[in-house]
Amino acid sequence: MISRRALVASLPALAACGYRPVRAAGGGGLAVRPGKSTVAEPRALLEAVLGARRALAREGAYDPSSPDTLVVDVARLDEVSSGLARGVDGAVTARATTLTLVGRARVEPGGADSGEVGVSDDSAAERDALLDAARRAEVVASLGRRLGEALALTILGVPTIDGARL
Repeated sequence: MISRRALVASLPALAACGYRPVRAAGGGGLAVRPGKSTVAEPRALLEAVLGARRALAREGAYDPSSPDTLVVDVARLDEVSSGLARGVDGAVTARATTLTLVGRARVEPGGADSGEVGVSDDSAAERDALLDAARRAEVVASLGRRLGEALALTILGVPTIDGARL
């Protein structure tokens, strides 16, 4: 983990390479509201909004009465099978799945935009379809929270990797 002192010391280098926070720290608080979602799981957007609120509150930048609003969109949920194996009946099944939730956030009014941000999770597949669906729903909820946090931190200019603060 990078210390705050090391991060502050690296800011001139980051600025020299063209990096700028989307919204300057100390620029006032933000309210948060849901935007559009194009994924089938409605909980993904709800959790992304909650994650953004939590991250802003942790940074001292959440103000539900602010006229400046962070609008959180969930763009897509990508799913990739891994660990493929052929069963006794000859059917090919996945032993694990990687889910990636992608979204973006913008500040209204003002137009600051996070660009696309994605967070991923690898998890083992369940043999029982009902258990697998329940596991997937929990993973999507967790990804939603992490996505919301990553979007809020991106808007504030805090560096992240896969949704986690550096």
